[in-house]
Amino acid sequence: MWRGLMILGGVIALWFLVYPQSFVALWTGRRMPASKWDVFFARLGGGVFIWIEVSAFINRVSSRATHATLAPVWGVIGICGVAFLGYQLASQIMSKRDQEVLSEEPARSISETETAEEATARYRAAWRKYRRLRLEFPLSIPGWFVFSELLGGIFWFFGWNQKVAMVFILAYIPYMSVVGWQWAYWQCPRCNKAFRGRYPFYPKRCYYCGLPKWAESPDE
Repeated sequence: MWRGLMILGGVIALWFLVYPQSFVALWTGRRMPASKWDVFFARLGGGVFIWIEVSAFINRVSSRATHATLAPVWGVIGICGVAFLGYQLASQIMSKRDQEVLSEEPARSISETETAEEATARYRAAWRKYRRLRLEFPLSIPGWFVFSELLGGIFWFFGWNQKVAMVFILAYIPYMSVVGWQWAYWQCPRCNKAFRGRYPFYPKRCYYCGLPKWAESPDE
């Protein structure tokens, strides 16, 4: 079991090293392009994990001759990896700003297949979902404690199995995670990227295309 988890972790770490942009795209549902900092920290984490795994494997090698051969080679690889990450970090710090890889699609206006009324209806529906998520996610966190205490009290009062109550209580956690993900990466109705982008909390406009909050037309 443990060995299987370590192998899986090694595969994911290798993925981080080789193509970290794809992980960010998968995690965000392709709603937020990877920045240079995302790439750097993904490679840093993947490199550290693989280093620990391989070092532990070398230390477990019974043959002294094999250990003596592998250890220096792995040390040179580690030094090269640290130098590469140091170069990336230095170039990132020295750059004027962390430029985002924006969508190739320009901010779209009302298309020929969508009338102004249809665009307004679509935008209003999107903003209704935005309002719901903005309220639902903050309330879901204290709601979990209320739900846990209430459900636990009901099961205790009727003498039911508390393990069943624990299953329902734990099932609430994925619900909070899904709501949090939807809120963090809610799509801008104009550019279809994450409206918040890297803004904290409640931005006044889209991070990528600059659409003002509550706009009911792509031309605003």
